[in-house]
Amino acid sequence: MSLPELQQAKQIVERSQRILLIVPQQASYDATASMLALYLALQQLNEETPDEVSPSHVPPAMQFLPGSSQVQMRPIKQPEVIIDIAGASRLTATRAESLQGGLRLHLSLPQDATIDKDNIEFSVRTLPYDTAIVIGASDLEKIGPIYAENADFFYRTPIINIDHRADNEHFGTINLVDITAGSIAEVTYELISTLLEEPFDPGIATNLYAGLVTGTESFQKPSTTPQSFQIAAKLIGMEADKEAVIQHLVKTKPLNLLK
Repeated sequence: MSLPELQQAKQIVERSQRILLIVPQQASYDATASMLALYLALQQLNEETPDEVSPSHVPPAMQFLPGSSQVQMRPIKQPEVIIDIAGASRLTATRAESLQGGLRLHLSLPQDATIDKDNIEFSVRTLPYDTAIVIGASDLEKIGPIYAENADFFYRTPIINIDHRADNEHFGTINLVDITAGSIAEVTYELISTLLEEPFDPGIATNLYAGLVTGTESFQKPSTTPQSFQIAAKLIGMEADKEAVIQHLVKTKPLNLLK
């Protein structure tokens, strides 16, 4: 993962007021665990808690992971009217007036301000987020109806795209897509390492370790790299709950798959 992209992602995150974390409708365990890890990391970084969304419910096997109980199936809808006034640097007063069946907003500018209709533009944002982080989706359509219903939001909002698959369409404003990584969790680890100093909180480490284990099929997939093992060792050193991950995500698999 190139440092400039990570630094650009960090800048977007740090100036964001409210962040949406979202995984595809058919999310992998790796993507879901990575989202949970990033959720906990952003909680430490920002005063405003991000929202994490999985269009499908978090699988029962993953509900032991920290942060899983806060996952929603849909983003919060909170319409916002945005008004751009060219040439204005400040407002002197605001006032709301009730109308029959509606509302009128009065914005007062300084006495010497020169404003006409051509100076004003407005837009409506249906979702209250200024950044979206999409994890494990090759394209935005994989998000499902949430994307279809809010396509304008995704076109107008900065997107950080996190993935490791070669078929990713690089739809993000920033694309953290590393096809040499063995799992999405490895890419997410790199981002969190840019945002926070190590060692991470054990909850973050546990979620990342769960993503590593599921994304590499217990380090057995051919795509598993030496980096996968190095990151796993670091996470265990940060007190990732290795035993819980194995108990819930490995030992529950059918015997023939384990073999």
